[in-house]
Amino acid sequence: MGLGNVFNIAGSAMNAESTRINLSASNIANKNNIAGSDDEAYKSMKPLFRLDKNGGVEVVNIVESARPSKVINYPSHPLADKDGNVYGSNVVDEDEMADVTSATKSYELNAEVLNSIKQLMIKTIQF
Repeated sequence: MGLGNVFNIAGSAMNAESTRINLSASNIANKNNIAGSDDEAYKSMKPLFRLDKNGGVEVVNIVESARPSKVINYPSHPLADKDGNVYGSNVVDEDEMADVTSATKSYELNAEVLNSIKQLMIKTIQF
């Protein structure tokens, strides 16, 4: 495995974690959206990763959570259905914060890998 491959692996992991952070930010931003039906309610999104042919990480898909939407009885709301219910997102704050924390730490560790390789290359050139 050459050094160029290490850069590609760490870089692809950083891109994947960036996608995870962006999706969590979108989930948090849409947490309080309300819809008139369960089908229209915002669903939490998560990336699916897999190992690519070079040993890196790639995002293969973005999937919606199967967790049910929150049903809120709010008959006076303009979006309320015939039963007086509106539907909130299925975003769970704790899950999103855990994802952000994990993705941030993984991103930082991959940045450290790149920095360490850079330092080793500098030392190699100096000798």
